Amino acid sequence: MWLVIGVILMILTMVGFCAESDQGAVTLETSGPVTGAIPMTLPEAVLLAVRNNIGLRNAYLGGVLDKYELWVSEGKFVPKGEINMGVNRSRTRAPNKDASMQDSFTLQPQLIWKAPTGADFRFTWNAQGSRGNMLDESGSADLGVSVTQPLLKGGGVSINRISVELARSRYESSRQGLRSTLSSTIGEVIRTYRSLMLARGQLEIERRALERARQLVQTNREQIAAGRMARQDLIQAEADVASREVALASSENSLDQTRLTLIGLLNLDSNIRIHPTEPIEVVDVELDYGRLLAIALEQRPDYLQARLALDNSKLELRLAENDSEWTLNLTASRGITSRSERWIDPLPRQPIGEGWSVGIDLIVPLFDRSQRERRVSAEVQRRQAENSLTELRERIGREILNAMRDIEIQRRQVDLSRRSRELQEQQLAVEREKLNLGRSTNFQVVQFQNDLVNAQNAELNSIVSYLNALTSLDETLGTTLETWRIEIADLPIPAGP
Repeated sequence: MWLVIGVILMILTMVGFCAESDQGAVTLETSGPVTGAIPMTLPEAVLLAVRNNIGLRNAYLGGVLDKYELWVSEGKFVPKGEINMGVNRSRTRAPNKDASMQDSFTLQPQLIWKAPTGADFRFTWNAQGSRGNMLDESGSADLGVSVTQPLLKGGGVSINRISVELARSRYESSRQGLRSTLSSTIGEVIRTYRSLMLARGQLEIERRALERARQLVQTNREQIAAGRMARQDLIQAEADVASREVALASSENSLDQTRLTLIGLLNLDSNIRIHPTEPIEVVDVELDYGRLLAIALEQRPDYLQARLALDNSKLELRLAENDSEWTLNLTASRGITSRSERWIDPLPRQPIGEGWSVGIDLIVPLFDRSQRERRVSAEVQRRQAENSLTELRERIGREILNAMRDIEIQRRQVDLSRRSRELQEQQLAVEREKLNLGRSTNFQVVQFQNDLVNAQNAELNSIVSYLNALTSLDETLGTTLETWRIEIADLPIPAGP
């Protein structure tokens, strides 16, 4: 098929296009691979989404139609023609007379060319012939060429190319829409993949918590056997085991729900199990508002579309102003008439007449309010486009500031949650040692174990939230495709005339 949508993927990094990395990084360990699960990195998930996502496929098909429309518009100045031909035999019969036969043919080629200056060239050729049953036959042909060149309304290369420029602008706006759709889909896949990473991490945290709870029950039984703990004190530890088993089942259900969501985005079989292998790393970034704003104004699809809309409104205003001009056309024509003794000769050799004409046609509109209304409407649309562009620029600036603040807050929360988790680990270790010495209770140990689980989950959540904040900044800047080195190749011009 001659229509090919080229998508070249070279995935180099998972950090935002705008980010400059430091040397230090915080890493959180994830659980090992699951038996029967397919290991998948984040770049592989993005690649599968670009290849398989149904929404992206439909968006690409829409781009095919937009390319066709552009191709048709760019053919405005390509000559167009048609050939009308026919052969006919007729039979008539009058009362008391023999039947008469009549053969006839027509050949009417026509070629029309719309020149970039607005001139309309027409080449016509009208050949016809007839033959009766008495073998009397004749043929004739008219050859003609005419041209009409507008001098005011509709005249000039710049005016006549506006329709082509508008078509190209619509196609470019469509491509920006495709970029926006692709970026949104990639962002959704990234967040869902990280949600799967988060669910896997939470499941592992619950498994370790259950293991600690069971170890506490075993320790209590040993102390009861040694006479160092009352049997009723075991109830607290066993209740904690039951609670952790419920939490583990809930985590498994959450993991499967997230897996199915990611499977849907990747358009894969719902029975496939995915094991995310991407490391959960926190990389420090440096943010500069001025540089980020400049990047957004050059990359964001919606801002580029708004600029195209402003350019289109200016072109429409030029068309409206030109449409209010008087119609003044220069016309010229040349024709030759020939005849032939043969009825089916499309090229008669005996000219019987020729002529030419040159003239000027003038049409002055009177009392036509619609022309003024069109100019006013085009001017209003131009001002609205300017206002929309200004408002969008200000909104982009606010979005960047919000994204920067969110990144900074999320980064501080990562450090605080990591420190809290470390302290909870130390506190639990101390309390378990005190329990072994008989200086603490099951209630205290269980409480510290729960606090550790909460701290571990908080750290994991803060890291994923920080990474998602970087992804959101990428989307705010419109640099998602550049970050993942995804290029939307231009569709080729269709083959044919």
